[in-house]
Amino acid sequence: MRFLKKHQLFQVLKWIISIALVISLYLKVDWKTFSTLLENASPVYLVIGLLLTFFNPILCAYKWKLFLKA
Repeated sequence: MRFLKKHQLFQVLKWIISIALVISLYLKVDWKTFSTLLENASPVYLVIGLLLTFFNPILCAYKWKLFLKA
């Protein structure tokens, strides 16, 4: 019972730290410069970047599957 409470407390603490870090990152971004960069960026490169961002975890999982199978 005590372990469960400690485990739950640790999970809540991890969530709080994660949210605080994400908020601090968003507050440090210069959004005006970011929007200017997005406006000047090539749509082709943006699509390629989004696709790579989406498929990267899938490829990593597949590599781990092959590694663990060996």
